[in-house]
Amino acid sequence: MKQGKTHTNNNYYFYLILTIFLFINILSASSTISGFIQDKENGEPISYANVFLKNTSYGTVTNNDGYFYFKIDSIGNFTLIVSMMGYKPVEKNLIIKKNTAKKINLYMETVAIELGEITKTGEIEKFKQDVRISTINLSNNDLRSSPVVLEPDIFRTIQLLPSATAGNDFSSALYVRGGSPDQNLILLDGITVYNPYHLGGVFSTFNTDAVKEANFMAGGFPAKYGGRMSSVLSILNREGNSKNFEGQGNISLISSKLLLEGPIPKGSFLIAGRRTYFDGLWELIRKPINKKRDNDLSPFPYYFYDFQGKINIDINQKHRTTFSGFFGDDVLNIEETNTWGSEEDKDYSKSKFSIDWVWGNRTVSLKHRWIITPNLIGKFSLARSKFHFDIELFEEEKFPNSPDSSNNIKLKVYDYITDVSPFVDFVWFLNDKNAIEFGSFYKKVDFNLGLTFDSNNLVDIHSKPSEYGLYFQDKFQPNPLLMIQPGIRLTHYEFKNKTYPDFRLNTKYFLSDKFAINVAIGNVYQFLQTANPETENMRIIDFWYPTSKEQLPSIVYSSILGMEYWYKEKIQIKLEGYYKDYDHLLTLDDGFIAAFDSVNNFIEADGYAYGVEFLIKKQIGNLTGWVGYTYSVTRKKDGNIWYPPKYDKAHNLNIVAKYDIGNKWYFNSAIVFNTGSPYTQILGKIHLLDDETLDTQNKYQKYYSSEIDIYGEKNSERYPNYFRLDLGFNRRSELFSLKTEFYFHVINTTNHMNVFMYWWTDKDDKIYRQPVPMFPFFPSLGVKFYF
Repeated sequence: MKQGKTHTNNNYYFYLILTIFLFINILSASSTISGFIQDKENGEPISYANVFLKNTSYGTVTNNDGYFYFKIDSIGNFTLIVSMMGYKPVEKNLIIKKNTAKKINLYMETVAIELGEITKTGEIEKFKQDVRISTINLSNNDLRSSPVVLEPDIFRTIQLLPSATAGNDFSSALYVRGGSPDQNLILLDGITVYNPYHLGGVFSTFNTDAVKEANFMAGGFPAKYGGRMSSVLSILNREGNSKNFEGQGNISLISSKLLLEGPIPKGSFLIAGRRTYFDGLWELIRKPINKKRDNDLSPFPYYFYDFQGKINIDINQKHRTTFSGFFGDDVLNIEETNTWGSEEDKDYSKSKFSIDWVWGNRTVSLKHRWIITPNLIGKFSLARSKFHFDIELFEEEKFPNSPDSSNNIKLKVYDYITDVSPFVDFVWFLNDKNAIEFGSFYKKVDFNLGLTFDSNNLVDIHSKPSEYGLYFQDKFQPNPLLMIQPGIRLTHYEFKNKTYPDFRLNTKYFLSDKFAINVAIGNVYQFLQTANPETENMRIIDFWYPTSKEQLPSIVYSSILGMEYWYKEKIQIKLEGYYKDYDHLLTLDDGFIAAFDSVNNFIEADGYAYGVEFLIKKQIGNLTGWVGYTYSVTRKKDGNIWYPPKYDKAHNLNIVAKYDIGNKWYFNSAIVFNTGSPYTQILGKIHLLDDETLDTQNKYQKYYSSEIDIYGEKNSERYPNYFRLDLGFNRRSELFSLKTEFYFHVINTTNHMNVFMYWWTDKDDKIYRQPVPMFPFFPSLGVKFYF
């Protein structure tokens, strides 16, 4: 009864606030100009285009939906101008009368700025209009700026930015400003994705061909985002071409991709799919070889696929409905059968071993955008995100001629996460000085983690925590030189039956129209974490846990000070310093079984991180790319001992460049250097002798039943510094009347030895350390085609 009453009160307050805002809008009625700006070629919305009245001070920029709105107190004849770098300016004559609302939809045509691809950017306008702190926008062109590991990947590109680092070559997981991967909020079209990895973490699950842009926020989050302490990665898929039917494909060494898009009545659609095909190629090779062999070669056991789609329907000028979904799986299937002797033999035996392992994501969402009034926009969404992880190990031994005819072992591990999240967001352009965002959210997450052995259910952890609350944010600009963005997010966490406030305050002060000082302070609560040992080298999968009733939620207090400067509107220069203070960090003890205990094996720790980041980015012209450098320090506290976690790297330098030569060739390259990761040194081993097997007559022959490693101080040693040079060669051409792009990329061109880990062995009573390398010199090639 209490919960139902709470929801009733929330609905009452929601409708009361909405009614007040609508009443204020009626009282403040005046002449307004609003509408949408879209790309003439494909109908995609154009973000951050300049929209203004010629020879006046009236104007604004479009938002992410391509929508603009501003008021005008004058009447008469005016010329509306729309401009955006990479597009031809558009002009339209208007007659403005008293207390009228003009609704205008315009299309813009692209134009080539320099040789090479058309470049379209609104980054300089984002700088002028938004309080964007510690935020970097990656366009589809940015994602192709660096050479790829088999194929383009969003996470691999973000690892080349100043704020993020990679754990190692075999993982695309993000470590952002002293935080672990579970402290990153990953959103695909606004839907939370819990385990966004393929191939055991080597690749992300996102198909870059379908991506419009990726907004990476390493701090200073807007109030609408919460629940993660380190970063927000918001990936937006393209809307789909509403003018013409188009398609593109990509064939690389690892996978094939296909994307189709086009118009539908009153809207557009986009579908994209990807699948690895090495299992199919191996099957073609395997069959003829097996005809000549006594023992068959086994099928290739692994593949992954993903599929995503989006449908937009413009019901009328005020209402748009969008349906989107993502589906992807990794599949590993191993079967091995061995036979000893013949069926007539008394010692005849047969064994069978199999692994059936499937994991992946399913996300669906239904969104509706309603332009309630020209200056009040509502977005209503219902999203469902599901992650499933199933692994079954089966072993069977048969002894037909023995009294014990068979022996079977069956092990199953499963992890299911289902997240259902309805939410509503409003944007209210109150006046020229205030742009208000507010909304409410509700999240119900079903966690189910278990372990069964034969028919015995050893572990079954099931919980359904919920979070709900409100957020409010105002972008206040009292004068042209100052923008202040205060915000608050209130989250009620059901397990603790308590409301937790996140306070945010971002400010920007302009020293000139191209130079600004940024300041941000705030806190973020986090109510879930992964049960992954901190010392793990490979992160194949994440086991998520909600914060229990016995635990306190983790919290970070952060502060940021920085400057941003634009040189000739082409080169962005950023310098930022940050400090983060962590409380109640929940860290899992080492060991696989520990992951199945939701409370007892978590250690509560504190921590801090600070650093200085520098970025210079050029995104227009034949030469594009960026140089990023970070000096950072991260420490965690275990008991009374402070230590650097595995992802602490003092120095990180990344140089990424893409150079166009004419309209056919372009080259890209990346240089990566960072300090080696910390690790705990093994000082020696203690051997435990088994008296029954010890040969006392021969002192030089020893048999050890077990051994214990002796470790040094935690993470007191470091691997050698990391260095990698990647090069890429790309050629635009035509093949069978199709526009194509061939690429040849080389990872680790110098074949530099980067240490993944050390393997410790003992011989002649001595300990020897063998390095295990990361990616060696590795070439890859592929072709992309358009139709």
